[in-house]
Amino acid sequence: MSNLTPAEYFDLGALESWNFMDWSIGEINVTALNTYLDGFCSQLKEQGLDRVILSFAQVCDISLIVKSEFANLSTSDALYMLYKNVDGAMINDKTTFEYIIDRFDLNGVITGLAFGGVSAQASDWKFDFSSQSPKEQAKALVDWAFSMKIGQLDFDIELNSVCEQSEPSQMAEFFTTLKIAMGENPLTLTVMGDTNYWGPFGSVLKPLFEAGKLSDMFNGINLMLYNGQYYLNAGQTPIEGWDLELWINQVAQAGAMSEEEAASYLNIGFNAKLDYTSASTSGGPLPYSDMPLGISNGGAARFILEALITSLKAYTKDQSMQLGKSFFWDSNAVYTVSANNNYECTFFSKTEDFEKDFFAYSYSCL
Repeated sequence: MSNLTPAEYFDLGALESWNFMDWSIGEINVTALNTYLDGFCSQLKEQGLDRVILSFAQVCDISLIVKSEFANLSTSDALYMLYKNVDGAMINDKTTFEYIIDRFDLNGVITGLAFGGVSAQASDWKFDFSSQSPKEQAKALVDWAFSMKIGQLDFDIELNSVCEQSEPSQMAEFFTTLKIAMGENPLTLTVMGDTNYWGPFGSVLKPLFEAGKLSDMFNGINLMLYNGQYYLNAGQTPIEGWDLELWINQVAQAGAMSEEEAASYLNIGFNAKLDYTSASTSGGPLPYSDMPLGISNGGAARFILEALITSLKAYTKDQSMQLGKSFFWDSNAVYTVSANNNYECTFFSKTEDFEKDFFAYSYSCL
């Protein structure tokens, strides 16, 4: 069901313009910024990925964005700083936001954009359909995205949920229209993995998926399970609300799809801060005795996911079961204003031979 292509999820919440400011002259250190972004793109392509999804932890008020009223965005919204450059910094007559997208484009990397996030404030994380209908706003958002060279949209619905503040039928109409207007460009939903709260029949998302069909609204679901619950059930002792079979069942019903299609619709996430080489630190019940010695954290995550899929196939007695593309959250990325400082991902070992399509998304928190 999913038409997702390999991508990197890149959190720019801390990459506001002053992180690369040369305060001696009051301008952005373009050399340092270019070195950092080029280094990121280089590692991205080494992993066989072709796009970056910009996550600002809070990109919220769609109605203002589609009208380019960035000056009216909340100052808590990181996009406000990167787009308006209230510190006065511009790069070659472009805002920092536009410059970053152009730099990725120069490196042959497609840019996506994520809305919402864990830091999104309830007062800002909203849809306002008072001046535009859901269809009009969806089409306006796609027009704006394409004009900015944005080729993928993601909605990271956490904590202060936009779904709890909006009319479900309007939300369903918005997302259905958005997915059609995006064409071959992916539209994804990112949520936590507790089905009791975030699942299609959970308290937050249930109204949305009763109003519209999941598969008509999104190309896939990213499950943020990197707090140690990523194993889910898959034939193991069930953890209340974190049962993989329950997720598959709910997605199949909400999307009017088979269970095999529902499994491939789900993208499992890992956290680079957890040590997946050790059962005691990642807390998992999967068999660690067969894990190769000296493997990197990313290699251990791959081993665990493959064991999870094997367990899922045995549990469902269906050898065709496959999960979607996995992702990891790398919160160890570093940045300075030094022109010699490259982006560095430590999750993988360069000596390991990974299948290029194993990881689809990386949440890189700067």
